[in-house]
Amino acid sequence: MSEATVGWLVLSSTAVASALGWHLLLRSFLLATVLATATAVVLFQVAAYLYAGYLDPFFLVAVITSSVICLLITVTVGMLVRSIKGKNNAL
Repeated sequence: MSEATVGWLVLSSTAVASALGWHLLLRSFLLATVLATATAVVLFQVAAYLYAGYLDPFFLVAVITSSVICLLITVTVGMLVRSIKGKNNAL
């Protein structure tokens, strides 16, 4: 597996896990989305720092890019969680 593939896998799994946790914990969709995105980005940047051993010179670009990706993942997972919660409440 290439280094880029591992990076994408770490970013996406961190974002999905964070989104699941926050959306299951909070009722507010907006607050859960913001917190899940922020948590995923911070955890991913910490993992990248620990892996590389130094702060990337393009740290701000990486934060912005990973924020957009994590936001998209978080909204998608949040909508899935909401739809599943809504179906369970109807029963």
